[in-house]
Amino acid sequence: MFVIGRTNTKEIHLVSQDTAFLMNEYLIVEDIQHGCVPVEVVSTFALPMAVPSVLPDGADVEFLPILNIDVKKPLFLAKARVLKMLQTPVMPASKVRKPAFDELKNILIHAAPETGFTLGVIEGTTQMQDQLPEEFQNIAPGWNKRAVPQNGVPFFLNHHKFREYPHIGIFGTSGSGKTFGMRVFEEEMMKFSIPALVFDTHMESVFDKPMEGLAPDQIQNYQGKYEIFYIGKDVGIRFSELNFDELVHLFEYVGPLSEPQKAALEALYEKGDTLLYLKQKITDLKTAFEEYEKPKREQKRLTFFQEELYAKYRNRVSGASTLQALSWKLDSLENTQIFNGDVIGVEKALKQRKLSIIRGDIRRLQMISSYVIKKFYKKRRKYQDARERGLEEEYFPMFFIILDEAHNFAPKRQFSPVGNVLRTIALEARKYGVFLLPVTQKPDSLDETLVAQLNTKIIYRLNTAGDMETVKKETNLTEEEIQKLPDLPSGSCYVSSPILPKTFAVRFRTTFTQPPNTTDPFEELEHFSIPKDLEALANFLYKNLPIQLNRLATIHSEANRELKANYSVQDLSDTLKQMVANGKIEEKKSPFGLLYQKK
Repeated sequence: MFVIGRTNTKEIHLVSQDTAFLMNEYLIVEDIQHGCVPVEVVSTFALPMAVPSVLPDGADVEFLPILNIDVKKPLFLAKARVLKMLQTPVMPASKVRKPAFDELKNILIHAAPETGFTLGVIEGTTQMQDQLPEEFQNIAPGWNKRAVPQNGVPFFLNHHKFREYPHIGIFGTSGSGKTFGMRVFEEEMMKFSIPALVFDTHMESVFDKPMEGLAPDQIQNYQGKYEIFYIGKDVGIRFSELNFDELVHLFEYVGPLSEPQKAALEALYEKGDTLLYLKQKITDLKTAFEEYEKPKREQKRLTFFQEELYAKYRNRVSGASTLQALSWKLDSLENTQIFNGDVIGVEKALKQRKLSIIRGDIRRLQMISSYVIKKFYKKRRKYQDARERGLEEEYFPMFFIILDEAHNFAPKRQFSPVGNVLRTIALEARKYGVFLLPVTQKPDSLDETLVAQLNTKIIYRLNTAGDMETVKKETNLTEEEIQKLPDLPSGSCYVSSPILPKTFAVRFRTTFTQPPNTTDPFEELEHFSIPKDLEALANFLYKNLPIQLNRLATIHSEANRELKANYSVQDLSDTLKQMVANGKIEEKKSPFGLLYQKK
């Protein structure tokens, strides 16, 4: 392998007739001026023979035989990025060789297992696996439908530097591996007992079952390091803490308020009101309006509270119909169950340095996220500000905020209460120690301020022009790397960060626990069994084989009598078909119609 063509201090071209160059592989150039110069291959191709028109700029066909290259035979070419600061260009014709791990350790390793997140392996370092010291071996196993042995130099991200460069973004299309990557980050946070507030839109954050294929010494136990909270059961908004704007925004999820309804709500709601008290005010004022709209002789006597409400609000509320509509919408809002419960359990888990995982459908997660995030961010700010002034304040730990499908929480150029909170955190986190980790398949749809504040970006496969343009603008990926984004295999990504001296191509490790929802739906069909409530019926039908389809009405009565049930004829027909699909029995055509019989 040799350097050919015109060179500069940042890029060179390589040629070989023995070995094809690998994407992202690391090599050493033996330069007479600079000594050993590390380079990384950024593009590679092959030629059937030396063709002047496609050789790198400055490369001459007549020069190749001097390097013992037969111009009539196939040859391999590559462009490589120089990984060392140089004052003068690399010399052409310099020899190129495979590196030893120790020669590249300072370029590849920027933390250790005990001081940084172990996220995966660095692409292009497979040949160094056997040279790794023991502390770097078997700590980042790969994944191929199950855990497989580590094959390359592990990639570490020093989380202690997040104070200076605080936020992380994970971008990638569906199936690119971004959710897997999110779970790897969550496992690393649990390893270091770093608290995090997780909004789990797809119920992916489960860590109770070891990944298949792990060696015994690789199995991790995360029990007691995370807790799951369900909206409407374990976590909810305390209604009395809402301000008017927050309450109005919550109404948007069940039906926008008309101007008269909004005016009525603004008049009636006072911060500190309970949900029950507000509903009572609306009901009593509606009753008062209805009575005063009647002829005087038909009016019923109002309570003192109703009279007082009417006197106070009759000129600020448009009438009973407005209050009725407001009451219906308030009932709809209450039915979302977001006011059931509080955040005491979530807060306790964060203080115990656990992941606090909040679950619910995306709509309710959007509704509750602003309240929850703002509440804990204020507690962290209050503690940190008091600490800086030398005052006593209840401790509240630093924490991460992990948002799957983040574009739903902080959409681009759209008002969102949680988006406002996240923007504030993005700008102030360096001082207060609250870090964001948004995950999205639509980076171009994520709030622009938020994207700009994500110092570390994990870029998986992307294939839309808008998303790639966002990445091009907000990262230091090269043009070649941008062009490769649509073709990245699942699990492979680029890590761009000011924490690192360069952009790294990384293949994320396996998660140490099995993710949910990974069953192949087609395999699931193969293993589908008769529902438990129909098992007795299936056993009865099997016992009575063969069965003629046109005799089901007779068997139907006998089945209900023997099983003391109330099956329909359709239940019998469906169960027979399912038994055929499962391979339990077979279906044949006969002169009298379909016949079901044992195999």
